[in-house]
Amino acid sequence: MQTDTVVSENYQRLISSTLSSLFDNQNNDKSVKDLREELIGKIQTSLSHVFDDLKLSSIGDPLVNGCFYFTKGESENFHYRNLSAGEKSAFDLLLDMIIKSVYLNNTIYCIDEPETHMHTALQSKLIAEMYNLVPDNGQLWLTTHSIGMLKEAKKIEEQHPNTVCFLNFTDIDFDVPVIIKPSTIDSTIWNKFLELAFGDFSKLIAPERVVFCEGSVNGASRKNFDADIYTKIFSAKYPGTSFVSIGSCSEIEDESNISMQIISRVLEHSNIIKLVDRDDKSEEEVSSLHDRGIKVLAKRHIECYLLDDEIITKLCIVQGKRDKIEECLTAKKTEIDRSISRGNPKDDIKSASGQIYTDLKRILSLTQCGNDTASFLKFTMSPLITQDTKIYTELESNIFA
Repeated sequence: MQTDTVVSENYQRLISSTLSSLFDNQNNDKSVKDLREELIGKIQTSLSHVFDDLKLSSIGDPLVNGCFYFTKGESENFHYRNLSAGEKSAFDLLLDMIIKSVYLNNTIYCIDEPETHMHTALQSKLIAEMYNLVPDNGQLWLTTHSIGMLKEAKKIEEQHPNTVCFLNFTDIDFDVPVIIKPSTIDSTIWNKFLELAFGDFSKLIAPERVVFCEGSVNGASRKNFDADIYTKIFSAKYPGTSFVSIGSCSEIEDESNISMQIISRVLEHSNIIKLVDRDDKSEEEVSSLHDRGIKVLAKRHIECYLLDDEIITKLCIVQGKRDKIEECLTAKKTEIDRSISRGNPKDDIKSASGQIYTDLKRILSLTQCGNDTASFLKFTMSPLITQDTKIYTELESNIFA
């Protein structure tokens, strides 16, 4: 078998277990499928928790160059050696823990930097699955420089209190006897960890300015919606500014937000701006946020700017249909009135944006303007907010003043 020694040993243990099961009278009534599920089902399940598309398909012929075979996408039954370095690392660790948990009870697993060759998202999934594989009477000890692993470990501790502890070796003199006690993940440890993980690398990639704004980081059409809009509007005048959708306004206002802490620490030489929508915030709330260094849009949300009368008028002009301006503005007002009748605030343009999009598309006979409301606003409306418009000046003042 052309693999490293540990994987080869685990393969032999798996084959040994297979043969032993075949001659176990307790398995007489089990089907081949049931036995196969018992033997490699746990490995397949763990692998599926870490990888979306990589599957263990078989263990080959153990008497003729036996090895693990995998399926990924349209590629079927390919050899272990064709896995990427990250896939091999993750599979090797999972296989080792699963096989040895059968033979080694009450065991401590010690792993040095398991994140090697893996991207951050994979690191997070791997540590979560390794945690699940550790028997109740076992322990898992890790050393890591991975943000993904540390963040996932903190998440596991929050979900399962007193099952994870963090050891901080900072400023400890190991030339003398010391007692190390578990630490909590506070700002001091985060900063030290980030310093070790990134060093001065952040200086090479740091933009001049980072704006944390609202917006989902998931989904399809609405993913990074606000950040993408701001980028399209301001990239020409502010090429050194990066907009980052970070979640809801409460997440941006939360000073303990881990994502913002990480980015702020990595980009410590960048000017950090926090921006939230106005929504229903009172003047007192807006003033309080300003005192905390958080900027607030003058309007309820970004849709108010994208579907402002000035920008709709410009859309008609660009389409060569000045004669449709009044009809388009009337349609907008009608849809807002309908939204109000449904119980929405009068400035809640987002609630009416879907119908406004449909009306504008119909009135102006628009084609290839975006397949849904979000795409229409992003690709058709946002490019119209240029430096010669009042809306641009107002939005610019909200963010950069």
